[in-house]
Amino acid sequence: MFDRARDLWARYGAAGVAARIWSRTFGLIVDVDLTTTVRVPLPVSFSPLPGYRYERVVAGTPRFVEAAVLLHVDPRERLRQEAYVAIAADDSVVACTFNDPVSEQIAHGRGTNVALDHRGRSLGGNIIRYFAQEVARQGAREARFHVVSTNHSSRLMLQKLGAQPIERWIFVILFRRFRFGHRFNVSTSPRND
Repeated sequence: MFDRARDLWARYGAAGVAARIWSRTFGLIVDVDLTTTVRVPLPVSFSPLPGYRYERVVAGTPRFVEAAVLLHVDPRERLRQEAYVAIAADDSVVACTFNDPVSEQIAHGRGTNVALDHRGRSLGGNIIRYFAQEVARQGAREARFHVVSTNHSSRLMLQKLGAQPIERWIFVILFRRFRFGHRFNVSTSPRND
C-alpha cells in the first residue's frame, strides 16, 4: 500500500493527489479536468534501455491485448490503433503507448503507462522515444499528446522531449456522464510587452 501511495505522489504531486481524491468523491457529481495538447517535433533520439526490447504491435495480437490491460483500456475500443511496447526479460509487456494511424504527417499518442515495478527507470520517456522513432519512419513530422495538468510526471517527461503546448482544454463533467469542454489555443509566438 505504501508503494502505491508513494507512486501516486511521485506521478501526480500534491495537486494531482488532491484532484484524484476529489474525482473519487465529490467529483462523482461535478468534476473538472484540465488538459494540455502538446506537440513534439520529430525525429527524437532513441536508445533502448538495457534489459528491455521494443516492438510495434497491432490490434488482435496477444501483445496488443497485454498493452491494453496495462493501460487499463478495452482493446476492442482500440482496434484502429497500434501499440508500442517495452518487453522485460520475463517476456511481459511493462510499458506501452498507443497511436492512431499517422495522418497529415501527425502522430497522435493515445495514452502511456509503465508497470509499477518498472517505474523510476525512465521507461515511460523511453517508450515515447521508441514510438516517436517508429512514427517518424512512417512519415510523421510531429507527435501530439494530451496530458492532464495534474499528471506531474507525464508533463515533465514530455518537456524533456521538447514538447510545446498548442492548446488547452477545460472539461466539466457532470454525474460522470455529461462532459462539456472548451478549447483555448496557446500562442507560441513571443510576447511583446
